Amino acid sequence: MQKIKNRNEIPEELKWDLTTIYKTDEDFYKDIENAKKIIDEMYSYKGKIFKTKNNLIKYLKNDENLSLLLNKILTYGIRKHDEDTTNSKYQEMYQVVENIYNVAGEKTSSFRPEFLKVDKKTINEYLKDKYLSKYKKIFDDLSRYKEHTLTDNEEEMLSKLALTFSASENTFSMLNDADIKFPTIIDEEGNEVELTNSNYSLFIHSTNRRVREDAFKKFHNKYASLKNTLASTFLGHVNTNIALSKIKKYTSVRESLLFIDKIPISVYDNLISTVKSRKDVINNYFSLIKEELNLEELHRYDIYADFTKESNNKYTVNEAKNIIFDALSVLGNDYKSKLSSAFDERWIDFMPNKGKRGGAYSSGGYGTNAFILTSFEGRYNDVSTLAHELGHSMHTTYSCENQDIIYSKYRIFVAEVASTTNELLLAKYMLKNSSSKEEKLSILQNLLNLYYATLLRQTMFCEFERDIYDLREKDIPVTHETLENKYFDLCKDYFGDNVVLDEELKYEWSRIPHFYYNFYVYKYATSLAASNYISSHILADKSYRDKYIKFLSSGSSLDPLDELKIVDVDLNDSNVINEAMDEFNSYIDEYRKLKNS
Repeated sequence: MQKIKNRNEIPEELKWDLTTIYKTDEDFYKDIENAKKIIDEMYSYKGKIFKTKNNLIKYLKNDENLSLLLNKILTYGIRKHDEDTTNSKYQEMYQVVENIYNVAGEKTSSFRPEFLKVDKKTINEYLKDKYLSKYKKIFDDLSRYKEHTLTDNEEEMLSKLALTFSASENTFSMLNDADIKFPTIIDEEGNEVELTNSNYSLFIHSTNRRVREDAFKKFHNKYASLKNTLASTFLGHVNTNIALSKIKKYTSVRESLLFIDKIPISVYDNLISTVKSRKDVINNYFSLIKEELNLEELHRYDIYADFTKESNNKYTVNEAKNIIFDALSVLGNDYKSKLSSAFDERWIDFMPNKGKRGGAYSSGGYGTNAFILTSFEGRYNDVSTLAHELGHSMHTTYSCENQDIIYSKYRIFVAEVASTTNELLLAKYMLKNSSSKEEKLSILQNLLNLYYATLLRQTMFCEFERDIYDLREKDIPVTHETLENKYFDLCKDYFGDNVVLDEELKYEWSRIPHFYYNFYVYKYATSLAASNYISSHILADKSYRDKYIKFLSSGSSLDPLDELKIVDVDLNDSNVINEAMDEFNSYIDEYRKLKNS
């Protein structure tokens, strides 16, 4: 077994360079003090921010300076912590970052309530000022909240109750991540292993069917033993959101939670109806799995089984870089130049080390590089993850270079589009250029898993969440049996006669943390559909990339749906979703053809 290295054993060229933010930790702490001074200066305007135009200008200039400082503070402090989470010095720095953000949020929280009290005529007069004119979109967006804003006393009461609103989610997280103890199973080698949330995903991918079945049934039976507690916890979350939406005068919870991104409910419903209508693709996909596993009956625990051998190909960091450069060269020289900067200026922390945070992410913004954390071990999936995170970093870089600081952060709704576009462009490049049949089959199975998990499964989650809220908003009682039966019926609807649905599947809903994310999961599916459309058009039309670069550069200067229209994506139209389902189907057929060649 290869020994994991300490941080100081990793070569410098494979670690990110945070000195581009602060040369020393002392510089970080100096900016903490500078940020506190700005926060105090802004707080001194409480109650009189909009009293005069000059007050407003001074406040907003301070806010821009604070945003710049806070981005540097967060980017440096959290990155240092994530290098080695066991380092007490950087554990303390992490807490310092959290604290300054909390202080900033508390002391600047009066801005929106004060804005909503000012008459429109005064705001329009202020917007004639050259400096303030750039805030028109922000002020227009804030104005939308006027009818959903309560009196000062009522808003203050809600603010004081804010921590209680997340109690159900926190309870679920503690139960799911810390307190649930799962039974043991016998693994492929005959060893007795305790199931965990982490290793369940490994066992459900096993090529040994007995292991898959044992893991699935024992895992979900544990949730079944807690069905009353988990149902009560989730329904507490649902009822809280319903109460808040009514208090804030929204017509429904969905309206309130899609409101921030200006996403109409029709986009949500269009996704569900379009995906469900494509039974041809769903049937084709499950038929392929049954063929590959040589099964007479396909069960839910068979769906994720690995039916291709992972390629033995291994890549160095430099080889990964060259492959990504070649795959993304279709995006033009400027894009490649920015990719070069990510490598040459050491934005990327490549290697695993003791104490390093797991997973992968891109993080940065105005005034810093868009740093990437990953744990590169040379597999194709590591190359794909790197391309994915570089998509986020390029999106951030283009937005920050082309937008004022106040519009430099793009919305979560479009955040996965650029990253998944890179992922798809890489996969298409590898399918075209790899000489290894084994590797191509492995990449195709990864693509099939991606489209199934993101388009089909997440859409089913969308429908479950929508239907449960609809029941409660009509004051129809919901029990654990209601939740189980609704989820089981949806599985029947989506899987059809292709999959045998074991009784344990009823309890799968209760382990999904995304149901506490408040109508979030549809964004995964719409982002993949958009990325599918974009990547196909980039490869088909060289001039299309200019639209894509413009999209990357738009930040939050446009509403999310208008950003996507730059690249001809209309999520109110079922065509974009259908094209993604068509592509999914084409990968199924391509897999069969290659396997039989």
